[in-house]
Amino acid sequence: MVVVAAGGGLIFSTGTPVSAAPAPGDNKVTRTVITYQTDDPALVDNPKRMVETLLRDGNLDRLGVAPGDDTLPQRTKPTAEYGTRSEKFADTGDITTQTTFPYDYITRSECRDNSNASRTEGWIKNHFAYCQKTAVSGIAIECTLFPPGCRPVGAYAATAMTIGYGKQGERTADFDFILDGLVATGVFLRTSSDFEVEIRCSGGGTGGCAPGSPSSRDSSFVSWLADPVAKLQLVSPASAPDPALGEQKATGVFRMHYEVDLSGFTDASGDLPEGGMRFDSATYLPYKEGSIFDRTMPWLSYSVTDSEVSYSAWNIYNAQNFPADTQPLLAGKQLAGESASDPLHRLYHDKSRRKANRAEATAFCRSQWPGYSDLGQDCDEYAFACTYEGAARYKYDGAQYKNHFAVRPIPAYDNQEAGRRLGVWYGNDRILDSDPFYVRIFGASGSAPAPPTGTPVPPDDEIVDCGDGTE
Repeated sequence: MVVVAAGGGLIFSTGTPVSAAPAPGDNKVTRTVITYQTDDPALVDNPKRMVETLLRDGNLDRLGVAPGDDTLPQRTKPTAEYGTRSEKFADTGDITTQTTFPYDYITRSECRDNSNASRTEGWIKNHFAYCQKTAVSGIAIECTLFPPGCRPVGAYAATAMTIGYGKQGERTADFDFILDGLVATGVFLRTSSDFEVEIRCSGGGTGGCAPGSPSSRDSSFVSWLADPVAKLQLVSPASAPDPALGEQKATGVFRMHYEVDLSGFTDASGDLPEGGMRFDSATYLPYKEGSIFDRTMPWLSYSVTDSEVSYSAWNIYNAQNFPADTQPLLAGKQLAGESASDPLHRLYHDKSRRKANRAEATAFCRSQWPGYSDLGQDCDEYAFACTYEGAARYKYDGAQYKNHFAVRPIPAYDNQEAGRRLGVWYGNDRILDSDPFYVRIFGASGSAPAPPTGTPVPPDDEIVDCGDGTE
């Protein structure tokens, strides 16, 4: 749990004066606002409890939220993951032919109900869907010197919810900032008492990132009670997509900055936890521009119970779990791609390396199983030819990777369907050259079994390796 408060401390029991703005024309009265933030799951979704505690105690000590810095600590390298089952792409064509891209965005109710959203890193449902929620609250204090003492004159609390929407086809991202469940009392209900939120972004690479339009909302608490949603945007300017310019990648760190402004009181402000984005203009993807929430590790799965890719699924399972038993036989062989800690990396730009990966694998298949292609079979390899961990890795990264791959002839339709799904997923999730990912297999367990039996069928020559139209 992380707890912080902004605006300074206040001791009610002794009546110690606080740093505050004097009332106009009255040097005997000072007025201040103290704001608090916490990602304690017990408080994030309970604004009413925080307001009641503030009005009763004058602080949130009882709840473990103490005055301190005005920002939550920034998080370290994320461990978030999300996955896609390859069955989603069975019998699908070019995603650009769809009327609208099938986003799976996060709804307000999903964000409210997901416990991961209250972490400082938030919840990344997929590359295009992000949400984070933090409890924000504040108390307005009025202190007098004669007689000495302080009293609360109002309080507010809400679940500050940020929902982000990545895009296919444009270098923008939209956000909903929501003061969910807002409770306000006393001076916070004056029409002159305002809550302002502003989206900020900094980053590097082509175009960087910057606030778009709109980028802020400054409204009274009364207005926020009537309409708790602010529509905000980030943009990343860049030249038109052009292969000669590369992906034009830009990374951004965004956060919501807020300020509380009550007439006659000191202002208070805070920053909500940061998030990360990547913008790109990759001409080799179906949508030439896009934006994603990149602080996560994606995975793609295959299932041994899926008849269209069952052979491929078994081969991947065996390669990941029993690598030394796969061809070519090699004691101590280890193959990447089973987990986020040891991922694969997409290979697109270096066409000669892709061809070298494929040639290394097929050469071994021909020597080990002569005539397999005459039976309508393909040489199925893991790691995939379109990854940097492919069969020819030793030619580029060192001799220690010699024979660190797994191959087996399988029915061509199965091999090519698995590759086609991989290629569609690359485009669907904006997986760029060198991007990491890993592969999961469902439905298999135990020792390394042989692939299921079946009669090979002639290959479909129109389906190409990796499903992205490039060998």
